[in-house]
Order: sequence, then C-alpha cells, then structure tokens
Amino acid sequence: MPKIAEILKQKFSQSLGLPLSEMLPDAEIEQALKAEGIIYRESIYTPWVTLWAFIWQVLSPDKSCRQVVSRIIGWLALEPVKLPSLNTGAYSRAKQRLPENWFKRLVEQTGAGLSRQAQSEQLWEARVVKVLEGSSLLMNDTPANQKAYPQSSNQKAGCGFPLARIVVMFHLGTGALLHAAIAAFKTSELALSRGLYQCLQPQDVAIGDRLYGTYVDLASVQARQADGLFRCHSSRNTERGKRRRFGDKDYLVQWNKPSKGPAHLSQAAFDELPAQLSVRLVYIQLHQPGFRTQSYWLATTLTDAKRFPKAKLAQLYRWRWQVELNLRHIKTSLKMDLIRANTPEMVRKQFYVHLLAYNLLRAVMLKAAQTEKVQAERLSFQGTRQLLAGMLNSLAHAGKRQLKLLYQVLLQQVARCWVPDRPNRVEPRVLKRRPKDYNRMTKPRAAGKPAPAT
Repeated sequence: MPKIAEILKQKFSQSLGLPLSEMLPDAEIEQALKAEGIIYRESIYTPWVTLWAFIWQVLSPDKSCRQVVSRIIGWLALEPVKLPSLNTGAYSRAKQRLPENWFKRLVEQTGAGLSRQAQSEQLWEARVVKVLEGSSLLMNDTPANQKAYPQSSNQKAGCGFPLARIVVMFHLGTGALLHAAIAAFKTSELALSRGLYQCLQPQDVAIGDRLYGTYVDLASVQARQADGLFRCHSSRNTERGKRRRFGDKDYLVQWNKPSKGPAHLSQAAFDELPAQLSVRLVYIQLHQPGFRTQSYWLATTLTDAKRFPKAKLAQLYRWRWQVELNLRHIKTSLKMDLIRANTPEMVRKQFYVHLLAYNLLRAVMLKAAQTEKVQAERLSFQGTRQLLAGMLNSLAHAGKRQLKLLYQVLLQQVARCWVPDRPNRVEPRVLKRRPKDYNRMTKPRAAGKPAPAT
C-alpha cells in the first residue's frame, strides 16, 4: 500500500501539482495537516493522493468518483503493483476524513502565493487591488442539504434545489482567488463580505459594487489601514451635506456615523467605528459603443485628488468587470454552479476544491505569461484547462529529462491560447436552440408518477 501511495503521489505531483509546486510544496501541505491535527494511516488514499485526485475530479468534465478511480488504475497499470479495486468507496471515505478547513487553508495559501508573484504592471499605483464579488450556487436536493441551505421560499417542497450564498475576494492583477465564504442564502452578502475585511492588508484597495457603498463598509476597510472604492449605495443622497470641491462632480464630504448598526454586526464592533468619515464622491460616466452610457457615483477613501484623479478612479472601477468574468469561469467552465454532493460538509469541501483548482489554472496562466512575455489577462482560461488535461498523462509518466521539456511545451501552448480581441462586439442575448417541450416541475417527482395498476 505505501508503495502504491508513493507512486500516485509522484504522478500527481509532476502533473497537477507541478504548477503549484512553488506555492504549495509538500512541506506546506504537511504543515497544514499538522495545523488541522490530521492523523492518517498508510493507505492508497493518503491526504496528498486524495487532494490531487479531488482537484482532478473538479477539473474534469466528468466529475464522477468512478472517473477518478479509473484514472488511478490507468496510471498504475504499467507499475509492478497490485491494482486497487474499481469501487469508489475508499476514495469517498478518504475525502470525508479530511476536514474542510484544510482545503480552505490551501486555497488561501495558493492565493497568497500567486499574489506575491504579481509584477509592477499588475498593481495599481504600486498598490494591491482586491475585489469582492458575491454569487450563489446550487447543490443536490437532499434532506441534509435542505436543512443547512434551504431552497428559495418561492419554490414548492421537492421542486427546488438547496441554495447557498458565496462571497469571494480576488486579486485584481493576477486573478488569484484569495479568500472565500459560504453560508445559507438567507445570510446577507454584506455579512459575509464584512467577515473578509479582516483579510485586507495595509495599503490594499478594496473594490465592490453598489451593495458595499455604505458608511460601515468604508469605515471597516479604513480601519484595516486600507482604502475602499465602492459604487454609492442606492439609498445615499449624494447631493446632501457640506463638501469641498475638487473638480466637476468631484467632492470631499463628511459622512456621519449611523445611529444604529446592521443586525449582523456586534454592538462592540459598531462602537469602534469613528463618528465621522471623510469620503470622496466622484461622478463618472463609462462609454462603450453599442451600450448605453453608464453613469454613477463612486464613494472612496482615496481622497488625494492629485495622486488619484477622477479618470484613474473611473478606469480602476471599470476593471472590476474582469473579476465577474473570473467568477463566471469558476461557475461555468469548472461547473461549480451545481455541486453534486449529498451533505453540507462535502458541499463546502467541493466548493473550496473548485477554488483551489481555479488557482491551479491561474498559476499555469501566470507562469506562461511571465515565461513567454505575454499579457496574462489575454490568455484563455478554458483553453488552459483543456491543454493541461490533454498533457496530464504525458506529464505523469515523463522522466526527469522529459518533464522539464513537456512543461515548457505546455507553457508555450498556453501562451498562444489567446482570447481574440473583439472590441465593441455586441451580441443579442437570445437562445437559438429551442428547449424541449416538457412541463415545468410544480410538484415532487414521486407525486407525478402514475399510480401502480391494481
């Protein structure tokens, strides 16, 4: 058994593990295991083998456990060892034994490693920009999932899917996913996001949409010695209050602390916020051919109008759109929009492993961009996933001399996998393929079955 585990560990390490070897070496994985108090017995599915097999499972279009076990058998077929059983029970139990916090810790370690590789052109005014974005995901309809993540209240029992709310924090320059949180959908997105503010470092710049443009959010970010750039909340009256004028619709105003804090924020935390806050309000217009001009107010603690002119703030906020594409890659390209797990614990594990797989692909793209001197943001995420999957077997079975050459070929091909530059392209949001003419599900499936003949 130990010999089989070592063979698999080597094959996974020099294939899937190769891009993350600098950011996630064995020593850090071992340290994370000790930090979580994980004690494992010698078996085929050690934590290393289980981790890389789990990552491959979420990267693969076929996300079944049987597919993972089949690949392991294929890799061991030419080795002088007894082949393991095709039964997926051992692999499933190995995933269940590993705590979810271990996967979360590895996501944060890889995200931090990627952000450290950011070059000067991937920073903004020599500062790290972190973007918050919220979304939701579905999961298997089981009693356990429904209890932890209840379905939408406007759906009938048995006709919907358990629903979770997620919030993620990205590094804008590299696209790395730094931190994430998941909870039941009834949990406020702001409540999850404000829990991530503690991850901000001094001099960071946090960006978010209009949901975040409140006094509490700007004050909480500034308390971390960071700055915030948020679209003004819809309830904010931007024409009210005394102001200092920097330019056309560019003002410095004083916001007063609300009399009452949000329900999810403790009274002690709310009391720590300052009584007043200096906020810069900037009115910007974004023009894009084929679309209507977007106009809105931004609220920011970047109050130095000379160092941060209005045009720079507008361009920075426009770049926020790239993070929405990153989240779409995770949900669509990696198919995280529906997690096929039967328990809440496994749902959260799969959630974090999807994020870990995303960082793995970002590591390949960043390495290819730096090696081949191209722009990382122009490389195709889906193309990178396809190229890595196509070369997986070759990397796993390569010798030491071949491995370096094959990895260099992979980086060269990823660097050539460009997303076409299609400026001002406008496509109507319509479906060409007609849906099947089936009725909508309005009652549980069991209730719709015909009664047995008597």
